[in-house]
Amino acid sequence: MTNISCINKTLAAMKDLKLFENKKIRSKWDAELGKWYFSVVDIIEVLTDSPRPRKYWNALKTKLKLEGSELSQNIGQLKMQSEDGKFYKTDVSDTEQLFRLIQSNQFLYISTNKQPATSNRIITLT
Repeated sequence: MTNISCINKTLAAMKDLKLFENKKIRSKWDAELGKWYFSVVDIIEVLTDSPRPRKYWNALKTKLKLEGSELSQNIGQLKMQSEDGKFYKTDVSDTEQLFRLIQSNQFLYISTNKQPATSNRIITLT
């Protein structure tokens, strides 16, 4: 791979990043469907301040499945660039699915039996 193609690939990946409170949210545009797809783990990290967003997402998926929710079944995977520069499959969701997930009863508090917290953060995903 030439230096120019490496630079072009990096620039293409950078345009797929969104920033919220100085945290990166990886995203991909699907021109055919006219939809943005966002990394679920990145959204969870931003909205919950969890130190382990991947573990948080796995626990949330398990709870949603136990409740019979179809939300976690409708989540797809896309290859997205990670911090190490490599591309890995990650769970992604479109805006509509993300809002459903955020509105789910378990989104912001899953580790104890306390009532779910509510978030007063507003995030624009476009």
